[in-house]
Order: sequence, then C-alpha cells, then structure tokens
Amino acid sequence: MKNKNIFKLLLLATATFCFISCKKQAAISEGNIIDNNVSLSGNISKLYINAGAQESNFGGFVDTYTGKLYLGREVNENFHNIDLYFRYTKSSGNELFSTNFNESVFLNSDLEKMQYAWPYRNRGDFYILKNASETQLKAFDSITNKTEIGIFYNEILGFIGNPAPVQRLTNLIVNDIILFRSSTKNTTSIIKVVGTANNINGRLALDVKTDISNRNIVPKATANLSNATK
Repeated sequence: MKNKNIFKLLLLATATFCFISCKKQAAISEGNIIDNNVSLSGNISKLYINAGAQESNFGGFVDTYTGKLYLGREVNENFHNIDLYFRYTKSSGNELFSTNFNESVFLNSDLEKMQYAWPYRNRGDFYILKNASETQLKAFDSITNKTEIGIFYNEILGFIGNPAPVQRLTNLIVNDIILFRSSTKNTTSIIKVVGTANNINGRLALDVKTDISNRNIVPKATANLSNATK
C-alpha cells in the first residue's frame, strides 16, 4: 500500500516545465550538446540520451551530468567525466556498465581498456526494476525535482527488495527502470529505458533524471596506469 500511495503522490506532482520528447535526437559525441536535449535546472539534470553500440557512429560512453556521449577514441581525454558504458551483444542484448566494473573475460575490447588502461574510474552502482508498471512509469515521468528523485529511488529500491548493487546490467528492455548512484560524483540518477538496439550498430535510448545538488566535480587524474583498477 505504501508503494502505491507514493506513486500516486508523484503522479499528482505539478511539473514546472515539459520534459524532452522521446522523439527528439540525442546529444551526440561530436560538437556541442543539443540544447533541447539537456536541461540543467537548479538541483537536477534531465537528459534524453541515445548511446551508440560498438560499431555505431555515436558514442557509448556516457556522462550522466551533461549527456555527453564519447566515442572510444575520445575516452583517453575524458575518462574522468564518464559514468556509464553501453554495448550490445547477441548473448546479453543491451548491456550497461558502470566504469568501476571488474571482469576479466572482455579481451581486446573497450571494456578491457576501461578496466586496465584508464588511470582513474568513477565508481557507481546499479539496481534495476524490470518492465515497470504503468503506474511506476507515470510516476517517473512526473518527477521534476531532487526530492522526488530521492523518494522515487528509495521506493523502487524497496519495491525490488533492496538487492545487492551491481556494476553490469544485461538484456535491458523498454520500460525497465534503472537506479544509478555515483559514489565518486555523489549523484543519484533514475533512468527509464525507452528504446533498445538490436545489433552492434544500434542505440540505447535512455530518459535520465539526476540529482546533482551535491555533485563532486572530478578533475582529470594523472595517476600511473598501475592504478587503473583501483
């Protein structure tokens, strides 16, 4: 009953402005961010992101603060900004990784470089609600401020039983809701999957709302490569 009540309260929240239409193109990794797709308003960031898979012309490395998408060739200069990485595989479908993910099986890939060649990696954890209900999706859409982000995050976490956090999500589908907390940047994001890829040239569309009220600005690290996995 508590979960139902909080979703009803969120649905009744009055939006202070309209959110980005899912039909618009996402901010891309070259040039400036498209202003219509990024809203930095007060204590929250609202983004519509279309991350590219491995063979896409669009970046798959994501900064959840600005919506910037980086291609593999761009990460050496921007790893301190990156929170998430997207890729597609036939075996695991649409996958999302936090940059502190550790796994030894991804040889000769961007993931291997991320784990062993980056001087520094932002730490963050995922939780996921698979195939959210219509009520939960409407509650997500109604959220306009950091207080509502925090309420929604905690209610969804309780709804799914407070599982252990993970750094890799697989087989993402439309209407999954992802909770992401960056311990390095001190930000909290709620993410709705609104479109998925079906090949390595495809894109993953995400509706992202982030509490940035206490965000840490992360400078570019100059540590030796031996510190890459720390």
